Amino acid sequence: MRTRSFKEAHEKTREILALSGLDEYEEMISEKLPIEKRKLLDMARILTNNPKLIMMDEVMAGLNPIEMEESIRFVKKVNQMGIAILFIEHVMKAVVNVCTRAIVINEGSFLSEGVPQEVLKEPAVIAAYIGGKHHAET
Repeated sequence: MRTRSFKEAHEKTREILALSGLDEYEEMISEKLPIEKRKLLDMARILTNNPKLIMMDEVMAGLNPIEMEESIRFVKKVNQMGIAILFIEHVMKAVVNVCTRAIVINEGSFLSEGVPQEVLKEPAVIAAYIGGKHHAET
C-alpha cells in the first residue's frame, strides 16, 4: 500500500475491511479465518494497491451457496468502484451474476462471446461446459 503515512494506511485498511465485510475479523490472525473469509481477504488485499483491473481465477471454487452470494456481492461492489474484473470461473451462477460479457474458450479455442445468459443457451457451450440440456441459474 503506497500512502504517505501510517495513519492513511490504517484508514485505507479499515475502509477495505468494511467494504469486504471483514471488519469484525480485524484483530484475528488470517490463518484462523474460515476458508471463505480467507478468500474474501485475498480479494480485499488486492484493493490496497488501487488497481484498475483485477484478474480472478476460480474464486468461487469450494464455496457453499451462502458464501458464494457474499463473494458475488463483494466482487460487484469492487466492480462498481470502477475496477475492471477479468473473471475466470466455472461456477455458472457466479458468471451470470457478475459478468456483463462472457467469452467462452474450450480447449484453447474460442467458442462464443456475448451476454452470459445468452451465451449459456448456445448448444456448443452447453455441450462443452454444462453437458446435456441444463441451463445456468440466474
